[in-house]
Amino acid sequence: YFYTTSDVLWLKKDGFRLVSKVADFFVSKVVPDKAVSGQYHINTVIPPDEYASHGVNDSIYTNWAAKMALEFAVEAADIVGGAVNPKWREVAQGLVLLFDEKKQAHPENA
Repeated sequence: YFYTTSDVLWLKKDGFRLVSKVADFFVSKVVPDKAVSGQYHINTVIPPDEYASHGVNDSIYTNWAAKMALEFAVEAADIVGGAVNPKWREVAQGLVLLFDEKKQAHPENA
C-alpha cells in the first residue's frame, strides 16, 4: 500500500505498528544456523505448495517474504522516526535464500 500511495500519514498512524509486528513475528520464528554465524533459517512451514503437509525448512517463498517484510520495517521506521529493532536488519541480511548454482534457480525448500 505504502509503495503505491506514498501515504506517510497512514504509515505513521497505522502502518508502522502493523509492519513492526510482522517483523517481530518473523524474528521470533527464525533459528540461527549452528554452523554459519549470522545465518538464519525458518523451519517447518507450509509453503505455497500445499502438498508439503509436514512442513518444510527454508521455503524460498517464506524466507523471501520474511526478508522483504523485515527490510520494509527498517525502511518504515526510518520514514516515521520509529524505533528499529536491530534484529530486523540482522535477520533480513542473514536469512537463507537457497540457490542452486548448477541449475541457476531457487529450489522451493531445503
